[in-house]
Amino acid sequence: MSYPIGTRVGAISHHDAGIVYLFGWGTYEGDFVPEEACGDLAEMLREPGIPNPRIRLDSGQIVYGCECWWGPEETLRKKFAEHEFVDVDIDQVRRTFRDSSSNEGVESPTETAVSESEPKQETETPNPESVVFCEMYWPNEEGGIVELSIQGSAILEKKAESLGMTLEQFVNASLEAALNGRTLGDN
Repeated sequence: MSYPIGTRVGAISHHDAGIVYLFGWGTYEGDFVPEEACGDLAEMLREPGIPNPRIRLDSGQIVYGCECWWGPEETLRKKFAEHEFVDVDIDQVRRTFRDSSSNEGVESPTETAVSESEPKQETETPNPESVVFCEMYWPNEEGGIVELSIQGSAILEKKAESLGMTLEQFVNASLEAALNGRTLGDN
């Protein structure tokens, strides 16, 4: 679902344990090629010149839909009413991501930047079958939020294999289908 240019929106980096890491509140400006955006999805959109939602934050910074979860401000404030909000600077996230000596294996530029500024916590090693490495939100036609979590790469590799594809082929085909409003199984 698209929103009219000028819609007030929120841009969320990620959330964890009752905390919403927020790039900020701002205005949807329309769809543009994400020239200054970072991350794998931004690169996949930028190379062929595919436009992506652009949000001008109240701070004056720009964030693209491929860098965040975004939706109408009112909807997000209701959904996360019981959460604590922590500000995240999109420019710092981009600098951290681009300055990394090796971004290989870095799945979320935002979480990398945020984790560098937070105290380290001891956690048990997660099972690769249950590690969430891609989590997205987008608005549905009723004004709510649809959530999608893609589990660890082992699960995706099994799905790709069942379709006779490599993991890279599966991810690219899934993205292309989604960009064209289809699912991977549609003809």
